[in-house]
Amino acid sequence: MIKLTETFGKYGGIWTEDCFKHIARDLGERCSRILEAVDFNSEFQVLSRFMKISKPTIHDLGEPFKLSKAIIINNQGVLLNVIGGLLLAKKLGVSLVVTGARTKEHALASVLISVKLNIPLKIYLSRSLSGDPELLNAVKSLGVEVDGETCKSLYDVPEMYAFQDWFKKPGEVFFLPEKANVGPYPFPSLCEHFYSYLGRFIEEDVREALEDGYGVRIIVAIDSGTTALGIFSAFLEKKISLYTVELDDWKERKEVLVDNCCTLTKGFREKDNTIHRVLAPKLVHLWEVGRIRRIFISADKLSDFQKFFAKERGILVGRASSMVLATALDMEKEHTEDRIFTVIRSPVVGVL
Repeated sequence: MIKLTETFGKYGGIWTEDCFKHIARDLGERCSRILEAVDFNSEFQVLSRFMKISKPTIHDLGEPFKLSKAIIINNQGVLLNVIGGLLLAKKLGVSLVVTGARTKEHALASVLISVKLNIPLKIYLSRSLSGDPELLNAVKSLGVEVDGETCKSLYDVPEMYAFQDWFKKPGEVFFLPEKANVGPYPFPSLCEHFYSYLGRFIEEDVREALEDGYGVRIIVAIDSGTTALGIFSAFLEKKISLYTVELDDWKERKEVLVDNCCTLTKGFREKDNTIHRVLAPKLVHLWEVGRIRRIFISADKLSDFQKFFAKERGILVGRASSMVLATALDMEKEHTEDRIFTVIRSPVVGVL
């Protein structure tokens, strides 16, 4: 049976009262059985083709890189998670799916797939998305219930309101999280499972490097850590070095456990007010046990790299992509023979 992880280290786990845990565990077991079924996987593939999901592509980086390659991704993880979650909801036989959207990609994908599967959907939009009239009109025109007001008048946490709807009627409603850092078990694990297709997509290319006798390193820039979990999932049991990289631009940073649910980054940045960030609990656990190494890069170093790369290649690269490229270049200077795979966002396709 597919194993959906229930708890993670000192930083993660179940965010429910003891009396409610049996409901979460029952849902996890039902989901595991559905995910194993042949018909689920075949329908998942059909929907993936319908949404025209392409595999991440791998490119040589060229000078000044000699050992590093770029894994080019776009919104594949978002689409895979929405397809898997909505198809799972249909198999569970719920009467409504609720989701909270912070990105237009998640909002539109949720609407399109829910219409395709004929599943009633309610979507809470973040404050920024609720001010997008084109998005609102597109969602409403397809008959989906949309709430663009709650996050305007209350806290701007769309997934929290979606989760509360599920909590009230867990047998009738299914909660579709956008990332693997939200909600109790089994929701983060489900999201991680669907994002894991990213890792499976590139597994063969990485295996070739291993078969040639080289060590392999994979580097991903993170926010919540959902994409990193998806890519790393295929390699956790292999002798491959895994790294996350973050920008260390905090004047003050503190990470604390909140309600036995998640790890919350609290702090201040130079140009912002208080910043809160919720990390995926399983990623924190993998840091804790040493399976994934956590790297911080300073704002000054990142700026120097971006200027260097712009001068050498005549292009500007976004912050997340620059972080992994700068880290890879530092690793090459160690005189390693390892092959290094850097995860790059799609706006730089065609220029690397």
